[in-house]
Amino acid sequence: MNSPGVKKRYWQSRELIVIGIFAALIKISTLLIAIAGGGMNPITMVLKNVVATSLLIVLLYKVRKFGVLTLFVFVSSVVSLLLMGGNMMTLPGMIIAGLICDCLIVTIGGYRRAWALILLVGLFDILSRAISLG
Repeated sequence: MNSPGVKKRYWQSRELIVIGIFAALIKISTLLIAIAGGGMNPITMVLKNVVATSLLIVLLYKVRKFGVLTLFVFVSSVVSLLLMGGNMMTLPGMIIAGLICDCLIVTIGGYRRAWALILLVGLFDILSRAISLG
């Protein structure tokens, strides 16, 4: 029961756990696909991106709050750093893309619309790669 003086937290423990599990699941599944595919060939890269994007869409359906994409980027970067020891050069681009897409999701109708989530996860993928290249 909440007392009148207690401030309600924005993130619940369940939501943070779901974000962490999905970040690790996406990292490990894409790594396994790359290893099973024999390296980074075009078919493996497409399959890896399809799996990662579809799992990210499922994550956004599961936790429908502002900042999920940006928090996912932070957690995913930590998991990537622990598993593969790298990927810190792409972090600023991914954070900027996550913030932009989080703001766009809220402005075009929030997390209720399926087409908005799918469109903006695709935009996140494109923006994060484009900004990281820059």
